[in-house]
Amino acid sequence: MTFLAALFCAGVLAQNIPSNCPAISIETPKSILPVNVAGLFTAKVSGVPTNGTLSFRWAAKMGKVIDDASHQMTFIPGKKDGGANITVFVRVEGLPKGCPDTAAEVVSIIPLLERHPLDEFGTLSANMMKAEMDSLYIILNTNPAYHGFIEIFFDSKESSIKLLSHIKNILAAIKFRKYDIHRITFAIVESSGKLNTKLWTYRSGADLTEDRPTAIFISGSDLEKNPKKALPKRQCQCK
Repeated sequence: MTFLAALFCAGVLAQNIPSNCPAISIETPKSILPVNVAGLFTAKVSGVPTNGTLSFRWAAKMGKVIDDASHQMTFIPGKKDGGANITVFVRVEGLPKGCPDTAAEVVSIIPLLERHPLDEFGTLSANMMKAEMDSLYIILNTNPAYHGFIEIFFDSKESSIKLLSHIKNILAAIKFRKYDIHRITFAIVESSGKLNTKLWTYRSGADLTEDRPTAIFISGSDLEKNPKKALPKRQCQCK
């Protein structure tokens, strides 16, 4: 029988529990834990020093358990655990004979969002565009794992000059603020409405092409070198 299975089966009938048994509990970092973020769990045993004669064994049905033999355990939920409620178990050895020796706590795992919508706008003045890029890069500069995604919708019946002017306005705002253009990917999408732009943030490795089969994808650095690359249809150049 595995340790985790044993924990499920562990327990002592209530009528056989001595009256002087210590209470076991688990102190969790928080009731909600983000994906890929380590959380420290601590076993508490009332009236008994945890650094004395007691020993501990931890287990969880999902995620990664680190240092499972101490009264403190580090738990890291994986990407596939997002949205799940995970039960963390601890067994305490060295308690008085006949006393319950297990405890469990449930934590909810925040799912990993691949893309986060930030804002949406049409044609803007140079100063307003700088403000939009400021709002995007504030998030990027405080979240190194994220990148910017600028999705531009335009009517193919309109002059390409309008689209090119809009793109140059965005690039000029980024350059004026001295932001890192390498953290931006552009998508040019043909539509039947007015010129419209959506700002997103996304995690490295996210699939930007999903639900955008006809979009033109261009890295920010490539577009900065030649804004006209947004005009002809091209293969996705983003990573």
